[in-house]
This record gives sequence, structure tokens and C-alpha cells, in this order.
Amino acid sequence: MARTRIGIDLTEVPQRIGGLVMGRYIVNEGSKGLKLTGEAASTTNEEVVAVLKDAVDVVKSFFNAENFDAAVIVTPNDTKKKSQDEIISYGRGNGFNITQVIQEHTAVCAAYVEKVQPKISTNLAIISLTGGFFEISVVSIVYTGKKYAPYYFCLRAHKVHPELIDLDESKDQKVSGSGRKGLIGVALKALHVNPFEIILGILKKILEDPNFYKVKVDKLVFVGKASSLEKVREAAKESFREAELWEGIDNPDEIVAYGAAYLSYVDKMITMYPPDD
Repeated sequence: MARTRIGIDLTEVPQRIGGLVMGRYIVNEGSKGLKLTGEAASTTNEEVVAVLKDAVDVVKSFFNAENFDAAVIVTPNDTKKKSQDEIISYGRGNGFNITQVIQEHTAVCAAYVEKVQPKISTNLAIISLTGGFFEISVVSIVYTGKKYAPYYFCLRAHKVHPELIDLDESKDQKVSGSGRKGLIGVALKALHVNPFEIILGILKKILEDPNFYKVKVDKLVFVGKASSLEKVREAAKESFREAELWEGIDNPDEIVAYGAAYLSYVDKMITMYPPDD
């Protein structure tokens, strides 16, 4: 029987599960997710197992399999390694083969590699608004030409705004167990300030960091809700004028799970090197 391998995107709630069906990667939503919010993210055995069991239900329904043989899990970019290791430990301790836990920008780069298969090194600027947090990453996808390790990734710059941006003013959400502060959306509602204008201000502030311009950006990628904000798209395009827009995935909400699913099937761990390396 063919192996069933999946990618599980925990950057949004509910989680998204990607896998291969008849030679094509597809993504479906689960019903659960982990409230991973980066620096102070904490999980419990019960939470991780519940999410993985939910992924099994999706595999049964959409991928026509009883279980998954292996999984790559994606967490927010600033999730500490301790939290990632705990997810692996909890999962494996309950019989789920988690091959690796990666960060969001690694999954996005993996999706680009799968779709484009570039034969030259390429620099991506990734504009993300997933889980309510706005962030920008610049990553070099380095082509080595080697048969068994044709690519590695190098993170050139990364910055995340530390506050949750609540674009749905009709809901009073709370964030617990997080090192990030506040709810911008609730404050904006009281002040009658357009949240999109705030996001533009955040974008401008982040891009004041000179590290974002140390390398020439070739491709601009929008992830999650960042893709649907036209003013943000225009401002990002203005900031990275020489970059071409890459929209290789029809639904930008699925690009993370797509990249993780690809890594699960090729059974590869593409290294993401920090800036100094």
C-alpha cells in the first residue's frame, strides 16, 4: 500500500493538512489547531495528540487512507525550539511519526522549490499575516546542483510585529500563554482607526531595518490574509520594486501546508541557516 505522508500547518486555526492525491498536492482543513503564538508558545501532550488525531480524520476523509505514515509540522516563525521538540516528543510518544517540525518561512520556500524547481539561487521576500501576526522574511533559496541536496535556505532578515492584529472587529478574542502583547483590533475599534492603515504603518516600520535591503529580492510572496489586503500588497511591491510577484499557489492560505506536504513526501530536511551563516 502506498505511503500516506502529510504536512500539518499549525500557523492558523483550524489547522491545514496537505498531502498527495493522484500525483497532485492538495490541502484540506482540520477542525482543531494549537494556539501557537511564538516566543512563549506552550503545548500539552493532550493538545498535540488531539490535533494529530484530527489530522487522521482528514486523511481518512480526503486522502482515502486509514492513517498517515509520517508528517512534517509547521509552527510560527518565532516558535522556540523547545516547543518544536515537545511537539515531536508528544507525537512520537503516541505513535505518530513526526519527521520534522519546521517554521513557516521554510515551508513557503519548500513550496516554491516544488513548483518552480529553480536552477539558480533565488531571494524571496515573504509577507505573512497568519494567525493574526504580521511579519516579513527575506530568504535565499540557494541552488547547489548536488543530486541529494540540491537546495539549502538562508534567512537573511526576519521581523515580526509583537501584537496580534484582529481584523475581525466583531469578535472579542483573547490571547493567553503568549509573550506577544495586546489586541490591536479591540483598541482600533474604540479609536475608530482603520486596521489596514495600522498594518501599513507596521510594514513601513519593519522595512526601516537595513537588513531587508542587503540582498536583491527576486520574488515577492504573500502568505495568508496578507494576500487579500490590496493596500499592503501595493506598499510591499513599492518597497521591493525589482521583485516579481510569485503566486504559484492558487490559495495563499494553503502555501504553508503545501510546502510541508512536499517535504514529507520527498523525505528531505532542507536546512534553514541563520543570517550569520
